[in-house]
Formats: sequence, C-alpha cells, structure tokens
Amino acid sequence: DATLPVPENDNLLEGEVTRAAYLGDVIDYRIGLGQWVLRVHSTPDKVLRPGDKVQLIIPPERVTIIPEDGS
Repeated sequence: DATLPVPENDNLLEGEVTRAAYLGDVIDYRIGLGQWVLRVHSTPDKVLRPGDKVQLIIPPERVTIIPEDGS
C-alpha cells in the first residue's frame, strides 16, 4: 500500500470502501468515514474492493457542502 505525502494545507481522511460499482468509464465508490459516507468516482485503472482501507486527500477548495434539507 502506497502512502502519499500530504500537502500541509490539505485534508487527509482515512476510511474504508463500503461499496464499489463499475459504471463503464468510472468506478463509483462509497467510502465510509465514521458516521459519514463519501461518494467518490475514480478511473478503472486501480480497482478497490469493499473492505479496503483508503486515504483521501481533499483540497478545501474542491469541497461543496450540501445541507440535509437540500437548500
């Protein structure tokens, strides 16, 4: 397992793949992060399986928060 260096100002999250679905040109993953679940799309060149541990680096400028009520 490769661990990437984390840029100082980015967010590093550790989680586990809970679901993977091949959609042709992308793989749609669900990543469990404690009480949260993130949906992640990836190219099919590296396939992860449910139960695989992962690290996500998410630049803050790429984050969009959507309230539960959808507004």
